[in-house]
Amino acid sequence: MSHSTASSSTETIPQIVSPITAHQLNNAIPQKLKFNKIRTCLELKLVEPVIFFRGKPEEAVGCVLRGDLILNLAKDTNIRKLEMKFVGKTKTHWREDKKSISEEREIISHTWEFINSSKKSNHNNTINPFRIKSLTNKFSNSSLNSSSTYNSSSSYKTSLSSGSHTYPFELFLPGSLPESANTELGTVTYSLKAKAYRSRLSPKIRLSQEVEILRTLPDHINSQGIGFSREFDNLLSYEINIPKKAYPLGQKIPIDMKISPYIKKLKVTGVRIQVIEKTTYTSCGQKVTDSREVARQNLETFGKNRLMDDEEDGDIGNVFYQQAMDLTLPKCLRPVHYSCTTPLISVAHDLKFSFLISLPRDPNVQNSIKHAELKISVPITILSCKAIEDYVTLPSYEDDSFYCPCHPEYLRMARLVLGESEGNRLETCYNGGYNHHKLNVQRYNYNRAPPSYEDSVVEI
Repeated sequence: MSHSTASSSTETIPQIVSPITAHQLNNAIPQKLKFNKIRTCLELKLVEPVIFFRGKPEEAVGCVLRGDLILNLAKDTNIRKLEMKFVGKTKTHWREDKKSISEEREIISHTWEFINSSKKSNHNNTINPFRIKSLTNKFSNSSLNSSSTYNSSSSYKTSLSSGSHTYPFELFLPGSLPESANTELGTVTYSLKAKAYRSRLSPKIRLSQEVEILRTLPDHINSQGIGFSREFDNLLSYEINIPKKAYPLGQKIPIDMKISPYIKKLKVTGVRIQVIEKTTYTSCGQKVTDSREVARQNLETFGKNRLMDDEEDGDIGNVFYQQAMDLTLPKCLRPVHYSCTTPLISVAHDLKFSFLISLPRDPNVQNSIKHAELKISVPITILSCKAIEDYVTLPSYEDDSFYCPCHPEYLRMARLVLGESEGNRLETCYNGGYNHHKLNVQRYNYNRAPPSYEDSVVEI
């Protein structure tokens, strides 16, 4: 019976530089003269542009969503109500047998009421202005430029002077929340929606902004890597080692493979490695699964080594095959999604190895060389391209316009801010080595038994 063994490695993955932001670009590129005229609108500045949970839903400790809601007024204005709502929703939708199957669930909902002239100040949703002031001093240099005052016997006054009015907010998000997802047949989305109500004849001032929640593995778990060794059918033993358990989209997976024959003249003639993505959708008690290949790499040759040069080639225990390679993951701009598990959507990834083997000739049978294929499947976690070490580090408060590292604008800004040589290095990192093939999507009913992950040798 085969056994799996864990392995660790000191090999590290090259890390990408910190994300380039619009704030950095503004400092690097001469800008046209800007007028100081204020436009009436709402703005959102988040302390963390992307929320990261570390670990599985049952073990992640959660994070705090915090930032400033800014009300810009071109002139003195009466505000009847200023509120903001944080909403998380998941939904799936597909058609089957000419009928539509869909389901939508609300994951989380929270409302802040910064100004409400129709309610008394002690309402649960009304934020104490002294709390607002302390949060403002903590998270930003802006101040409450407002003529609104607190009256314990009634409510907020609603006459606000022209200029910018800042209202800090915060909300604890439990680590059990599902991560954001945008797949072919379903989504998980989080958004902040703010409204400012003026006089009854004036239109509302509105703002809506999505909040992205991503999940990563804790470092102490991720660094354990993937490693196992097994024997197969008294023909050979094999070892596969990968330094980490999870890799972001757009980066490379270092893989070390070794095969030791147990019989003479067994040869390894090549290997094929595939990344298979399986997405399961749930709606109204029904499930459907899409399966597709999102990456593939072939090796026509496999490194052959001999322990002793003076021994006969092919002696048992003398010859082994070993090969190290880097498998490049596709970018997020291609039809691929990071691994996730949510109430209605689940995305999982497998590394599938296919070793091409030739078995020795039977002297009693003419042309008896047999070609076989050893198949191995290994689950692996694919992370968002934003889940690189420098991106997870909290940015400065002013840097609020982030580009995905896979986005062409990121590479353009890298050249402007970091220089041409660094921009070329990043482009090589994200573009090199992957030949994208057209994806063939196969749909299966989820009630079918999942494929076996047991190894098999199949004659070809």
